[in-house]
Amino acid sequence: MSFLRPKTKIDEGDTVIIFLGVNSMHSIQATPTVVNRKGEEVEHIFQTSFGALKVRSIIGLEYGKYERCFYCCLWRNQIIRKCRVFIQISYRFPRVSSSCWFALCHTSCFFGLTEKFFYFILIIYGSQVKLSKGWAYILQPNPQLWTQTLPHRTQIIYTPDISMIIHQLDLRPGSVIVESGTGSGSLSHFLLHAIKPSGHLHTFDFHEARAKQAQDEFQNHGLSDFVCVYNRDVCEFGFGTQLEGKVDAVFLDLPAPQLAVPHAVKVFKKNQGGRFCSFSPCIEQSQRCCEALKNHGFTEIQSLEILQQENQVKTKSLSSINLDFVKHKKPLNSSPEEKQHLPSKDVIKVLTTFQPMTHTGHTGFLTFATLPPVFAR
Repeated sequence: MSFLRPKTKIDEGDTVIIFLGVNSMHSIQATPTVVNRKGEEVEHIFQTSFGALKVRSIIGLEYGKYERCFYCCLWRNQIIRKCRVFIQISYRFPRVSSSCWFALCHTSCFFGLTEKFFYFILIIYGSQVKLSKGWAYILQPNPQLWTQTLPHRTQIIYTPDISMIIHQLDLRPGSVIVESGTGSGSLSHFLLHAIKPSGHLHTFDFHEARAKQAQDEFQNHGLSDFVCVYNRDVCEFGFGTQLEGKVDAVFLDLPAPQLAVPHAVKVFKKNQGGRFCSFSPCIEQSQRCCEALKNHGFTEIQSLEILQQENQVKTKSLSSINLDFVKHKKPLNSSPEEKQHLPSKDVIKVLTTFQPMTHTGHTGFLTFATLPPVFAR
């Protein structure tokens, strides 16, 4: 499947996503045969938890062919969430065929529905393929699905950090960006999605095999016209003279990003400047990078950490005491009858939230900075 534009049919050689569940997705290449370890060409059979899939059977399938029809009583544009499959719903009054609305939902468990009002036609986004112990859905790949299913050659950057990177770098169609640390290509696909069709990505990796594998993936995904892959150690040799004064943004994913900062200054556009980002797992790396950025004229330097937390909403019972009795002092030797009239504790229920004591899921620190134009430095 070309990441460049959507397709209606699966062609031989396309990359497709096998969807078994939210936490069970796989990317495969739609080829009828593969070469095994012995060098023999055998039929391409992909094993899943729901049975074997003959890859030959999905070639030529059209997306969005699986349909289900039923009646239900729902409000207009209501979104149902009962399952883990993307479904498009079009519904209308039985007697008014021209009135149609659409909504996205997660559902395959339609319980508690009544035969009133609306007639639903469900269309699955992706072809349904029957397996020996269930079924799977064949989805078209995109950067989000590719990040979850790509072959890991290195540690990758995930969508929470990627969203902040693209936002802070101010990427748009037509932007020219330099990336150092191609790795598995997770971020690269998001960057290409943000800058195409008129932008360009120049990505560097010091490991020759990883650079070659990334180049082959971009070629197979139809993105080779928008990316150039280089095998170079940018900390020592820089980004090359061909990129000097031509780049809008620079991203570094390196063990020592401070060594590449002087080379990054050279590639920014002289009359515009640009945005800089560095991803560092350790705070010491981020500190050294910030010092290098300050010494080379960068401004608006900041380091961020993206953490997700779950706030639990609960009803808390709080005890309150009526303190009016304090205004009227009573003798210590009061009678038992008087003690019975002491104020009772009232219970007040309050809806509140509880934050976690510790934050898990640390990935790294994102350091951002701005390089002003030459006349403003």
